[in-house]
Amino acid sequence: MGKTINTFKKFYKILILELNLINNTIYFSTFLLLGIGIFITIKFFAILSKSLSISTGAEVDMALTGQVGDYIGGIIGTLFAFISIILLFITFRNQRFAFSKERFEDRFFEMIRIYRENVNEMEIISPFDQRSEEIVRGRKVFKELHRLYVVVFAATRDYCANKKIPIDKEFELPNLVYLLIFFGCEDIFNKSIVNNYTTEINSKYGDLLKNLVQFLNKGRYAEQGKLFKLNGIHESFGHYYRHLYHSIRYIHTHRYMTDKEKYEYIRLFRAQIGDFEQAVFFYNSLSILGSKWERAIKDQDNKLISTYKLIKNIPEGTLLILDPKEYYPEVFKE
Repeated sequence: MGKTINTFKKFYKILILELNLINNTIYFSTFLLLGIGIFITIKFFAILSKSLSISTGAEVDMALTGQVGDYIGGIIGTLFAFISIILLFITFRNQRFAFSKERFEDRFFEMIRIYRENVNEMEIISPFDQRSEEIVRGRKVFKELHRLYVVVFAATRDYCANKKIPIDKEFELPNLVYLLIFFGCEDIFNKSIVNNYTTEINSKYGDLLKNLVQFLNKGRYAEQGKLFKLNGIHESFGHYYRHLYHSIRYIHTHRYMTDKEKYEYIRLFRAQIGDFEQAVFFYNSLSILGSKWERAIKDQDNKLISTYKLIKNIPEGTLLILDPKEYYPEVFKE
């Protein structure tokens, strides 16, 4: 089934390229026919004026003028009528494309508006302030989550190293850390919420998840109490990521735009995403939850992060623990 879909996508892309070529051919053929028609008309009257006279004195020979009219109507007239049909077709087609683009732009700016609202309405309980349960809102949420990810990543890495658990540091460790932050220490064991996202971890490493949560809940520094608490963010972030994915996907799959136009629109959308938002988005993309952005995609043309350089603007040195250039080298190529 997957091969069939990929084959269809490749066929569709080839078809679009061929249609663009056909459109260019139509324009060229139209002007070529127009030029031929004008040339034939001029040539005809030039020859006619030299070899044929349609008047004798004051009288016009109607038989000869009828023959001239028949020639113009039958040959030249037919040619220009055909050109008119082609131009009418092109006009209707351009109107349809213009209407489609207008509708697209209306929806595009509406998606940006909703995206900004989602960011502004974002709020979580600070994982680092357990006494007052401070509420963090807006873009500050992403800065807190970035900080939390760095701390939990270091704690999980050290725990696995001390317990001699051979977890893969390139993908399994980032995935595990993100799942813990996203679902929290309680909901991570709720199968109705987590679905099968932790199945592979549990089957490969047994009680790692259970023991790790117990370790994190104890707090690493007794004199300071708990260093952090994993409350979970899935209720606040679920719709944010769904909207972001569907927005980028909508632009990517638009029928009447070139790849360059798609890139420019997504570049404009990307400009709305802050530095720490891109950092958290990068962590999400390394998890099973965000694998549809690129990791689980085999078709190079549908790898959205690399194609549209969605994490290009992460400032150097922001992530500290993971290097995005190692995961998405295409993004940072000049």
